[in-house]
Parts: sequence; C-alpha cells; structure tokens
Amino acid sequence: MNMKKNKSILWLTLAICMLIPFFLYHRHEACRYSLQIIETENEGGYGYRILCGDRVVICQPYIPSLPGRKGFASEEDARRVGNLVLERIRSGSDITISASDLEQVTETNGFLYRAH
Repeated sequence: MNMKKNKSILWLTLAICMLIPFFLYHRHEACRYSLQIIETENEGGYGYRILCGDRVVICQPYIPSLPGRKGFASEEDARRVGNLVLERIRSGSDITISASDLEQVTETNGFLYRAH
C-alpha cells in the first residue's frame, strides 16, 4: 500500500511539474500588449499607455528620463517612444528609456516637450 501511495504521489508531482510551464506560457500569450496615445490633462502635451488586454500596465503621461513633468509635443513622438517600450516588453528587454533613446526615436529637433 505504501509503495502504491508513493507512486501515486510521484505521478501527481510529475504531472503538476509538466503542467506549470504550459499554464505560464499560455497566461503570458493571452496577454496582448497594445499602445494607446493619451493627451495629458492640464499640460496640452501627449503621453502613452501600454495595455495588456484592457488592463493598463504602464501609464506614462510625461516624457521619461527628462526633469520636470512635461508631455510630448506631438502624438507622433509619444507613439515612437511608446512603440519602443512595447518592443522592449515583447522582447523581454529592459524597458527603461534613456535620454539618448529619446533623441534617437523622436523627430522634434530637440523640442521634445511643450514649454509653458
């Protein structure tokens, strides 16, 4: 009886160990990331949100890596930086945006944000 019980526990443990990666993979796959451009309130600029389905996972109303709380001057700049973050999420890379990243992906000739 004891040997039969041990075999049952072993098989159950093996089955669980084999199913865990399956569920983790499908849980991650079920999350479809998307980008949403937002207009910042009271600032007149733009920002972005990264969504997993309907759930907001990143809300970035201001330009990252720059001092102050300024929105992007154009929807296109917000879209370019948001797409860079989205690409990094999908590839499993670090999502931190540096000042040099901003210079590379934006086209506003140094005018990343609206001066107030």
